[in-house]
Amino acid sequence: MTESILRLPVKTISKLISELSALQDRLRSGELLEIPSVTLLLKSGQSLSGVVVRALQPGLPENEATLLLQSRDNSMDMTYVPIAAIGGVTVHYTAQSMLLLSDGKIRASYGRVPSRLELERQARAISAQFAGIDLVILWDELPRFDAAFQSIELLLNDFQAILLTICGDDIGMRALREKVTGVSIGVDTTANVCLKENILEIRLRVEEQDLIYQPKGKLQEAIEKLL
Repeated sequence: MTESILRLPVKTISKLISELSALQDRLRSGELLEIPSVTLLLKSGQSLSGVVVRALQPGLPENEATLLLQSRDNSMDMTYVPIAAIGGVTVHYTAQSMLLLSDGKIRASYGRVPSRLELERQARAISAQFAGIDLVILWDELPRFDAAFQSIELLLNDFQAILLTICGDDIGMRALREKVTGVSIGVDTTANVCLKENILEIRLRVEEQDLIYQPKGKLQEAIEKLL
């Protein structure tokens, strides 16, 4: 067990199921997310594997709440599981879901590492999606370890989702177009966001063998304040 895994927060089954369900909501809203599969260890001794699609009646007491589980093969088979029947949950983490479900405390050093070419293509796709905004990654400033490339990929995913939210109405779209003509992603002593001469500067900070940026909620709040 690595030192980083020891920072994984302990959560109740109900809270974990609720967070997994929330990831599905974010996926349906257009975010690019990897949803981890799970193995449910039932109190009866049986086990079920799949992906949590939705927690039904999440506000009810645990003995009345139910979750919807889709089989791993993406078939139409759905299993309705009473949360009270679950004795334990094994989460088959991906690098991205480890970050999301650890409240940002753990960035897995394993898993798929995107190439510089893939990240450039992702940045160009965002620029094309939001015409008039040129997104540039300042590669000369960035360290070359694997976790840094994973951080940039996660940041691009979050930034794309934030822009989709901001541009969800005419007011947000107009504010973005009027004040931002370009975006640069680089490194600073602190993770921060600022607007200089119509360039939105998003900065990450180096911490050991990792790159840290503001959580999505704080990042969105900071960007909206600048608009």
